[in-house]
Amino acid sequence: MQILDSLLFNPLTNTFAERAEKIWPLPPRAQSMISDFARGIAILAPFLIALFVLDNYFPISKLDFYAFWPLTVLVFFNKDIVSGRSIAKRKLGFAIVKNNSEEPATQFQCFIRNITSILWPLEALLAFGGAEQRIGDFIAGTKVIEQPPQDNSSFTAELINTKISLQLIIANALVIAAGITAQILF
Repeated sequence: MQILDSLLFNPLTNTFAERAEKIWPLPPRAQSMISDFARGIAILAPFLIALFVLDNYFPISKLDFYAFWPLTVLVFFNKDIVSGRSIAKRKLGFAIVKNNSEEPATQFQCFIRNITSILWPLEALLAFGGAEQRIGDFIAGTKVIEQPPQDNSSFTAELINTKISLQLIIANALVIAAGITAQILF
């Protein structure tokens, strides 16, 4: 738990995310999106640096992609699986809920919603423009609502204690396999 805690909440990651939130005067949802993106980049940075160093000494074609793609999927597409709230959403007072019931979105809905982050510039324009839903929300049947901000001190424990659905495991495996297959073919 300490390793995960230091990966998610180390000073570099926290500073990077906090500064990203304050870059421009943006709507709070856009700040949340920027903060999540910055935190994800900061979490992946040490792995990416290590892969570049390894690739220098052991130049195996596309090794960096094969190792980095699964990490990218896990960090960016699964950031909201703890009760529909990422670290930034907890801090800034948001949650992802089902459109029809306003119950917390399922892990699978959060994953589907985040797949469209590949279209980040378009998604960001919608968020910066104050749109209530982004493309991923329409596809997943979700929306973001305001909830009281929550302290992130228990996030790591909650993440570790979260029972991962089989549906989410299969979805992750399929997206990782699709990315690797595309890299091999192209």
